[in-house]
Amino acid sequence: MWARFGGGHGGGASGVSGYSRGAPNWLAWLGLLILIGVILKAPWHLPHRYQRVTVAERQAITQLFQRYQAAWASGDIGALRPEMAALAYTKNEARLAKLTARGKREIIKNIRVRRVVVQRDQQNARVRTYRISGTMVDVVVDTTAYAHARTRWHRATYFKDEWTIDFGFANELRVMAIKPLLTI
Repeated sequence: MWARFGGGHGGGASGVSGYSRGAPNWLAWLGLLILIGVILKAPWHLPHRYQRVTVAERQAITQLFQRYQAAWASGDIGALRPEMAALAYTKNEARLAKLTARGKREIIKNIRVRRVVVQRDQQNARVRTYRISGTMVDVVVDTTAYAHARTRWHRATYFKDEWTIDFGFANELRVMAIKPLLTI
């Protein structure tokens, strides 16, 4: 005999089982309650975690990101010093010096910022953390062997970074921290 949803099955010589026919199965009801709870707590019912940015704000962040990548690829981030906090500049300068000391250079091309959203506001929206995602060709090459690597054969990689930016006074952008989250 097949068991059915909501009831047991008859069995034994007397035809009496531990379940009465038509009586609800308590495990099925528990499962249904858990399913309803999951649906009610699903992400589409929660307020959005990220805030949208204005068109002007998106352009400013995108341009800053592209300037940073161009400076990094050139091997000299000195021009970005006024736009970076001292700690962020020092950390990135040390990373670039380490790369150069190993005889390596990064070639970055075809930057496409797809999405810029505000992840967190701090200090009355003066300091914001942005999640920046998009694609770019990012290749590390050996400068001693082949300084001008052909990047057209390299696929664009997907990136997701977290940038904390202080708008300061008069809307001057100053990068406080850069945290790479994902590169595929």
